[in-house]
Amino acid sequence: MSELQLGEQERREQEPDRRRRAYIAQLAGWAVAGLILVATVAGLTGSGPLSWASASGPLIEIEYERFTRRFGDSSLRLAVRAEPSDPGTVRLWLSAEYASKLNVQQVMPQPDSWTVARDGVVLTFPSADGTAKVDIQVSPDHIGLLRGEIGVPGRAPVGIWQFVYP
Repeated sequence: MSELQLGEQERREQEPDRRRRAYIAQLAGWAVAGLILVATVAGLTGSGPLSWASASGPLIEIEYERFTRRFGDSSLRLAVRAEPSDPGTVRLWLSAEYASKLNVQQVMPQPDSWTVARDGVVLTFPSADGTAKVDIQVSPDHIGLLRGEIGVPGRAPVGIWQFVYP
């Protein structure tokens, strides 16, 4: 038998192994594509049921986007109640750690005042009924896990986290 014939015979014997490896690689590729599709639909890269989170604490309820993009627009929706001792004024505190890693684009309604404190910033809103619904539009300038605390001054803050994509 010549070398050319042996080479052809070896190739035929190895063909099933090559086909099996190619089939396994193809299955793995489809599985990865399927996982990416499911994650996208679920909200890990944008809108979806996993993209929004909520948290609550003393006198405050927060809804926020858990996944966002660097320099992209993100929303914080807050329902804040006034201290019983001062029902006409609602105060909202953002931790310095959180506030330093994002740019505040807009606050609706406009606060009466912004006060810089040692450990954060306090926004003050007038309130006729002792509550305020506040929508804060922010743009993170940090990539990765962004942690922060939001609350009412003098009360236990609520911890939140967001993952910021590049």
